[in-house]
Amino acid sequence: MKIVKWYQDNWTNQVCQFGLSAALAQIGCAAVRPLFKIERKLVMVIPNHQPTPVYYPEIRPRTHEDVENTAKRGELSEPERARLHRFLNEGCFGFFAEIDGRLAGYGFLQPSGTYNFDGSGRLRIPAGMMILKNLLVFPDFRGHSLGKKLNQVRIASVPAGQTPTVFVIPENRFAIRNLKMLGFQEILAVTRTTWFKHWTRQTVKVLRDEDNSRKLIAALGRSWSSNRR
Repeated sequence: MKIVKWYQDNWTNQVCQFGLSAALAQIGCAAVRPLFKIERKLVMVIPNHQPTPVYYPEIRPRTHEDVENTAKRGELSEPERARLHRFLNEGCFGFFAEIDGRLAGYGFLQPSGTYNFDGSGRLRIPAGMMILKNLLVFPDFRGHSLGKKLNQVRIASVPAGQTPTVFVIPENRFAIRNLKMLGFQEILAVTRTTWFKHWTRQTVKVLRDEDNSRKLIAALGRSWSSNRR
C-alpha cells in the first residue's frame, strides 16, 4: 500500500493535475535539484472583489476535530494530518469536500500572517489580501467539479474590501484556466533560483501594474524586475 501511495502522490497526481509534459519536466528538475533549482509562481488576484454567497452541501468548513476524525478513518496520512492541523493553527480557514461520507478533497484560505511558498519563499500577507492555498482533490473523486466548488466557496468567504489572491505554478494550465473563469487576473510572476541549497535569488516580474501588485512586491521584498506585459 505504501508503494501504491508513493506512486500516486509522486506521479499519478502530478500527471492528472499538470499534464504529462509538465510532470516529466518536474521530474527533470528534481534530478538536478541538489545543484540547481528554479521555481516559478504566477500570482493572480480578483480585483474589486464583491463576494457572492454560494452553497454546496458537500463543501463545509472544518476544524481540528474534523481533521482528527478523518485521520482516524484512515483517510489522511500522518504527514497530511499534521499539515492540516498546522494550517488551522496558523489561523487558516479549512474547507473539506466529502462524497458519501468520505474525504474527497480540501482547500484552505489564509487571511493573515506569513504565507510560505517554494520551500523558502515567504510573503507577509499585506492588509486587505487573503491567500487561497493548498487545494487538493483526491484522484478517486476528480470529475465532480470539486476543485471549482472549493474555489467558489473560498472566494465567497473573502469579505468585500479584501482581495482574493493565489500563487499557482505556470505549468498548471488547468488551474489557471479555471481561476480566470472565476475572475482572477495575472499580476506578477515570481521566480526563485537556488544554487547548492544555499544561495537564492528572487525576481518579480510585473504583469499588471496596479495597487495589488505594488503591495505584493513590497511584501515579497528582495530583488524584482520591472518588466511589464
